[in-house]
Amino acid sequence: MPGGTGSISGFVTEEGTGDPLIALEVDIYDSSGSWVGYAYTDGTGAYTVGGLVTGSYFARTYVYNSNHIDELYDDIPCPGWCDVTTGTPIAVTQGSDTPGRNFALALGGSISGTVTD
Repeated sequence: MPGGTGSISGFVTEEGTGDPLIALEVDIYDSSGSWVGYAYTDGTGAYTVGGLVTGSYFARTYVYNSNHIDELYDDIPCPGWCDVTTGTPIAVTQGSDTPGRNFALALGGSISGTVTD
């Protein structure tokens, strides 16, 4: 793929069990913290975000319907909002994949109860 765009890829799993987290979003941001793309994990927890030019990027998970705690790459908790540029930069070279940018998300707590009148 010489001359093509680059990509970032990896896996998202549950911390401790290693089970894949499926249909979870991984967002990619450029060096200034501007959002540039995303991908959803597949049935094995794998993701690939392409269309990237040579440069430095940041990655974070975005959990919708589970109580896993979002992270910035590399293993930096990011519950709710956080400054993505505090993550570990990921170097991308146009025309090649940057693999192995994996996430192992911890389970957060939950609250349950009954509402009565």
